[in-house]
Amino acid sequence: MRSGIGLMYFQLKDFCPSVWMGDAVINCFATILNYEEVNGRKPIKGKNKEVNKKFGETRRLFCHTVCFNDGVLTNTKYDDKGRLEKFSSALLMVLNKDASLLKLTNYTMIVFPILENNHFYLISFDMEKLAISVIDNTHASESFIEFSDNTEFLKKTTPFKVKDVFIKYLRSVRHLKCLEFEPVIPKRLEIEWATIGNSVDCGVFAMRHMETWFGETDLKWDIGFPLAHTQKKSSLTRLRNKYACNNVCSDVNKRRNEVMGAAVAWNLAEGYEVEKGMDVNEK
Repeated sequence: MRSGIGLMYFQLKDFCPSVWMGDAVINCFATILNYEEVNGRKPIKGKNKEVNKKFGETRRLFCHTVCFNDGVLTNTKYDDKGRLEKFSSALLMVLNKDASLLKLTNYTMIVFPILENNHFYLISFDMEKLAISVIDNTHASESFIEFSDNTEFLKKTTPFKVKDVFIKYLRSVRHLKCLEFEPVIPKRLEIEWATIGNSVDCGVFAMRHMETWFGETDLKWDIGFPLAHTQKKSSLTRLRNKYACNNVCSDVNKRRNEVMGAAVAWNLAEGYEVEKGMDVNEK
């Protein structure tokens, strides 16, 4: 990937059905989404032109899991300054080392994928509506995510730790919204498609949530998941296939032509038909 984030061959197996995804997959997906935010976002399937236009006015930034890894959230050797330095360094990588973007004034939505206890969920900062949303596919009855603030950083729960570090960062870059976010309390977003007893698909849900989340609007958030368990599982498998293709075929992938060329050669060798007019060198 052009941001320095990448996948090894063995990590592509994370896209197989019922396999837990690693953070490398999530970070690559964030990089692809950031590229599309700048170079043209694909319309969301099932949404009309008016809805896609409204969503298109929202400029989102998708961060990597390293922004809030254990080094930032739980390491006792870091003080506020150390945590801020770790976060700032990770954010610079998300921004493809473009220091001019560090003030975050170009973005209306900042989304942080969190990996905690081998589980992915999102914490989103809506910079326009001043909302901090925690988006987790696990039903609240099974979720380990707690909401508790404290004057001591290490005694805060994760949503408040993320808020603490991010607001300190906003202060450091003199963001206009830093003071307005002070009283905002992180809230869990209740979703109809929340799962019970599913510990392997959190990465797929996190990616789908990243792809379709534009903040709380007057429009109902519908990510296309059926509520029935069997149908939901089929949807998850289709999304795994879709996101695997996205990772390989995206213009962000430096080895796109090489991989697609190898795929064409393999298909021809095995006697499969290759789509006519397919040009692996075409961007």
